[in-house]
Amino acid sequence: VDSLKFINFLGICCDIRLDQSPSQVIKPGDSVKLSCKTSEFNMTSYYMHWIRQKPGKGLEWIGNSLKGQFTLTEDVPTSTQFLEAKNLRAEDTAVYYCINHYHCDYYFDYWGKGTEVTVTSATATAPTLFPLAQCGSGPRDMLTLGCMATGFTPPSITFKWKDSTKTALTDFIQYPSVQSNGKYMGVSQLSIKKADWDTKDFVCAVEHSAVPPPPISPSLYVMTPSKEEIKDNQTASFACLASGFSPKEYKITWLKNNKPISEEVTDFCQDEQKGQGTTLYSATSFLKVNESDWTDLSEYTCQFEHKTGTQTKTGDECVKYDLEFKFTEPTSEDILEEEIPITCEVKAKEKGFASIKWMKEDNTVIYEDKGEHLKNTFTVSAQIRITKDEWIKRTLFICSVEHKDLPGSDQETYQRNNDPKPPSIKLLRPSESDLLESENVTLLCLVSGFFPSDVIVKWKHDGSDLPSSRYSNGPSVQYAGSSTYYMNSRLVVPKAESYQNSNYSCVVRHESSDTPIERTIDQVFGKTFDICIINIILKCPSVNLLWFLDKMWSYTTCKNLGPHRQLLQKSARFH
Repeated sequence: VDSLKFINFLGICCDIRLDQSPSQVIKPGDSVKLSCKTSEFNMTSYYMHWIRQKPGKGLEWIGNSLKGQFTLTEDVPTSTQFLEAKNLRAEDTAVYYCINHYHCDYYFDYWGKGTEVTVTSATATAPTLFPLAQCGSGPRDMLTLGCMATGFTPPSITFKWKDSTKTALTDFIQYPSVQSNGKYMGVSQLSIKKADWDTKDFVCAVEHSAVPPPPISPSLYVMTPSKEEIKDNQTASFACLASGFSPKEYKITWLKNNKPISEEVTDFCQDEQKGQGTTLYSATSFLKVNESDWTDLSEYTCQFEHKTGTQTKTGDECVKYDLEFKFTEPTSEDILEEEIPITCEVKAKEKGFASIKWMKEDNTVIYEDKGEHLKNTFTVSAQIRITKDEWIKRTLFICSVEHKDLPGSDQETYQRNNDPKPPSIKLLRPSESDLLESENVTLLCLVSGFFPSDVIVKWKHDGSDLPSSRYSNGPSVQYAGSSTYYMNSRLVVPKAESYQNSNYSCVVRHESSDTPIERTIDQVFGKTFDICIINIILKCPSVNLLWFLDKMWSYTTCKNLGPHRQLLQKSARFH
């Protein structure tokens, strides 16, 4: 036996594993199916066998002598072999080992950890767990933790370890159960790094026939009525599916608008799957109501009560029938008017509209069209005009349509976006170099911090609107990480207008203000700096200088421009 254990350790070092199903306790006369999943090698290249060891006995080969009771099957795609035993008796209680070998001399290369099968009619007793800590010396960087289970029957028990991250730990030792005074005791050991001991918690758990498995919550789904059922039968059927839960006990309740209902309900429950010793269940509940109870926008909810808690799942508010609603927002100019237009457009895949209407939040109809022309179109639309006050207060409106494929009506709500934020406006003068060297100068109007993005910018000259060809408006751009926007507008001013003592205004219209916001700049070509007079003796026989307020002009009777004119121009640049 010692040599067999040593060979098993060699198999683990080579990363070749035989993973067996957990221990099981069954009653006399029942059957059991054990599994052995191979990894890191091709099972078709090895011989697979099973050996069992009864309590206090030697190893027993499960071969031809037991052929009538035991059957071997395999599933090559999943690399799994199965041992199925029928009509088990108390003397079949044993640890069943899955083994394989490659060599023809029949020594065994790899062993599974074994599956303990206990056949008994006795009442099971749950174990009590005690943690054990290392008290002696050991490797400097390792610690050994222990877990002891006492006072249980039958002897079949399975230990499991996990850390504080709920990661399963598999590199542990489980010793065979030992009997004392009619009860059993089992021990498991886990080696960990000392560094992990300082940063993590470790949990020992056991699986035993007297310990119910931890409850498992279901996945919950609700299926709503189809439009074919509603149209053809004038009924609406719901289905509530709960899958993958344990234990089996549960209760399903249907709610209408959060209140229990007692309409026609049918429930079904069935085993879903068996694995790792736990049976999972699925349940389905069907509810049938009149189609009018569904199409009046009532809310139906499936409530699932279980040991894991209560879950609820609500069906969609209504079947949408492939209708597409689209609202056309008012333009920047529209929102400055006393009445603001809002348009609702609805598209369908089939012809057959019966009506389209607008309603207020209290269902008061403010517009309705039931014309015959609606029946022969895929698209219908309706426009209403709301007051400035309704727009500012973000009043809610409802667009509703009727269609031949709808059991009732379908609708969408419209409400303006968040409250507006007023813009900040700055008007910038042209630079000195532009004033002196360019034929045209540019005035820049910066508009920032406004919401929503729609804004109108115009320019005025001495109070009169300028044509849009004189200026250009940039797009509204959203600030990064903010809901507000900014933009700019540029006005080109020719120097020909410098003869006029005039002003220019940037006028901004935004829905945050009932009146235009205006910024004005005057004396665009005025000098905001001092002029330094330089005395120069001019040889030209006749030079006249004419001075105007904030402007300087030169005049000469010379027929040609000589050095005196050049000096005058140069002095003007440096004043």
